[in-house]
Amino acid sequence: MYKLINYVVNFFRNNKLPMHSSDELRSNELMSAAIKYRQNQQVKEGEMIYQKILDMENKNAETFHMLGILTFQKGDYQDAVELLNQAISIDNNTSRYQNDLEVIHFHNGCYQDAVVVYKQALQIDPDNIDVLFNLGNALYQLEQFRNSIESFEKILRIKPKHVAATFNIGNIYNKLDDLENARTFYLKTIEIEPKHIDVCINLGLTLHDLGLFEEALEICTLATELSPESNITNHNLVLVLNSLNFSENALTTCKLAIELNPEAY
Repeated sequence: MYKLINYVVNFFRNNKLPMHSSDELRSNELMSAAIKYRQNQQVKEGEMIYQKILDMENKNAETFHMLGILTFQKGDYQDAVELLNQAISIDNNTSRYQNDLEVIHFHNGCYQDAVVVYKQALQIDPDNIDVLFNLGNALYQLEQFRNSIESFEKILRIKPKHVAATFNIGNIYNKLDDLENARTFYLKTIEIEPKHIDVCINLGLTLHDLGLFEEALEICTLATELSPESNITNHNLVLVLNSLNFSENALTTCKLAIELNPEAY
């Protein structure tokens, strides 16, 4: 449910030298070189270049930001957070610094910290769909389901046909055992993206649990057409066919499911 960070980087020094036009040009050249090292997965070389940039300008927010991301990718959560906070303290108007700090907190399972940073980012950019989406996911992980729904609903007010937000609201209602509302939002998602396999799977089961077997059969059949070799779609179709007393069809489908994944039976 969250975006990948596509930057690379690590530690710093605090000696500031005056920045002249030649230094600025050199800094840009170094940044370009660091990007090339990152693309070639030459992490140590990239670290050395970022340190050189900070030797030239120790208030370079972007370099602190990049160093924080690299540090996080190396598995050092605390130092990564400190570096991102340093970038934000220099420039608190760049939303991507906040966004990446949120992602680091989220990825490390620090959902409450992530929520705090998401809300700070929304003070800068209240309609940032990515931040609202990640906030909804973090609130879900904290089991603050109603607040999570509110975050996703804000997205839909900005972008009514946002597939993932619509689907997630359906999933939360499903989690709350509110099957009618889950059905409503799954159907809305299907309207936006008719061949969304995960929605078909969840909607089929929801319809079955509501006792709407004929509708469930239609959706589960569609799911097996979209993913004919999936053990899950075939298993769900067997469930619906059994509920409709189509035992012969259920047996045929069950045999196929067993062939696809014998260890599951």
